[in-house]
Amino acid sequence: MQLRDMLLVHISSAIANLEIDAGFKLFERGGHGIKLSEAGAALLPIAQDLLSRAYNFEQKARYLSIH
Repeated sequence: MQLRDMLLVHISSAIANLEIDAGFKLFERGGHGIKLSEAGAALLPIAQDLLSRAYNFEQKARYLSIH
C-alpha cells in the first residue's frame, strides 16, 4: 500500500469517527463525489480557526523554547 493510500484510509477513518462522535454527517457522499454537509459547512470556519490557533500556539512555543 502506498503512502497516499494509507493517508486516505487514516483520514477517512478519522472523519468517520468524528461523525460518530458528533452524531451527524460532516460530508455528503454520492456518485458525484463528496461535499460538505450543511452541518460540516457550518463547522468549517470554527475548525479552520482551531487549526490556525493550534499552529500559532506551536510556533510561539517553539520561539519561546529557543529564546
